Amino acid sequence: MAVPDVPPVPKVIAGKPYSVTKGESPGTWVVKWGDQSMLWKTQPWMEEREQKLGPAFLAQWTTPGLPMPFEVPIEKRDKIPATEWNDRSLTYSYYAPYYNNGWDWAPFSVLLPDGSVRTSGFDMEFYVGYANGLGKEYLSDSEIAANNLKRKYLWELVAPEELRGEGGVTTVFMDPTLVPEDTLYLPTVRRTRRLAGAIAKQYFPGTIYRYEDVSYTQALPQLDYKVIGFKLFDPPETLRGFNNQGAPATVKRVSGAGDVVAIIQVTPKPGVSWWYAKRLEYAGLMGMCMYYSEEFDANGKQIRYFTHLPETGANPNLHMGSPTGPNNAPVWWTDWGVAIIVDLEGGFVQDGYVSVGGFDAKTSPNIFSETTLAAQPMTLVDWLSH
Repeated sequence: MAVPDVPPVPKVIAGKPYSVTKGESPGTWVVKWGDQSMLWKTQPWMEEREQKLGPAFLAQWTTPGLPMPFEVPIEKRDKIPATEWNDRSLTYSYYAPYYNNGWDWAPFSVLLPDGSVRTSGFDMEFYVGYANGLGKEYLSDSEIAANNLKRKYLWELVAPEELRGEGGVTTVFMDPTLVPEDTLYLPTVRRTRRLAGAIAKQYFPGTIYRYEDVSYTQALPQLDYKVIGFKLFDPPETLRGFNNQGAPATVKRVSGAGDVVAIIQVTPKPGVSWWYAKRLEYAGLMGMCMYYSEEFDANGKQIRYFTHLPETGANPNLHMGSPTGPNNAPVWWTDWGVAIIVDLEGGFVQDGYVSVGGFDAKTSPNIFSETTLAAQPMTLVDWLSH
């Protein structure tokens, strides 16, 4: 389905009037929502189409007739239950229910408090969601019969050298009470082991991401979720990811500024020990993306923030079929683009971004297997065709 070249801007969002008008200076727009307003400014790191359209760019995802997660009309999106927001605005940035699979090559760096590089590496990812009848070629007969799988995620580290070849598979189930399953392949012993279901709060290998940031992105049974309000999203330019820090100039992304965001409060259930006492997630009602989150300790002190900005099918880094395939995905398709962690306690920073990625790769239906993880070394092209 196509979206308008110039999307019509909603007049009402979450029960309040919304408007976008040209600013006095070139490349600026005034955005108003109820009694809140902001001056939207074009930034060089934004995708070209967003720079051209301004905040009206976000309205493309309110086009009637778009599939999940955009199928809810804009006038009803403020009524989306809190437990659905993680899937709709974060998970579907990876496992969108309108393409058959997604994949990427993702460089990352962990920076020390003094700004020097502690470690850097490359991660290859492949992901499939089973919504809307997609991805069935990646399911065994028994899995199809059980009809309990929601998605699968495969990852493998190419660098740093000491972690080269380490990888794993996450399996997520339709039943929201079931904790996802993870397997981890260790090349040093050429063995795969099953991980405990509690790893969601632990660090992802080689990074300061948590599994909760990467592969456990849905609402988790250990946590409570509550929508506590809405606001006009006006992220400070000092936040890493909302400026030119954290990714090369060639890595363009969507800012989310000017969207109206739902504020989702996430807290551990009674008796559950977690790495934060409270998390605030900011999910766009138009873009249906979790642009940003803040984490706090038991004393109310902010200990971290997470920038998660998407890229669209119009992005030249995204290809159809293979890393050398055409750049002709529908402009409204989304994928994660930049994911940045800032540890406010320890001073560490993690920068991660998609350098090349895309949709609908022609892969073996057996790609989610130990054989794939054990076949070392491989390039991205080899890996996708395995």
